[in-house]
Amino acid sequence: MKYLDDYKNFVSTIEDPLERLDDIEVYLEDFESGFDQIIGNHALGLISNKKYKSQVKERDSFFKWGNAQISALKAEHTRGCS
Repeated sequence: MKYLDDYKNFVSTIEDPLERLDDIEVYLEDFESGFDQIIGNHALGLISNKKYKSQVKERDSFFKWGNAQISALKAEHTRGCS
């Protein structure tokens, strides 16, 4: 999804690590809430199985990236406060 790539590019420009951390956490939360609509559309038969599986794969990939970023930023912040 291009908009996810665009988001990754945008968030990389945020210099303050705590601000970047906050932005990613909020974005992931909003993204997950929005994904509920995709699940509902699939359950109603409004999107194909193929499209649903593709979107799940993209979501999982994005969450893997986001969670790795969050872990790294928290570790960086912890080291910086020592």
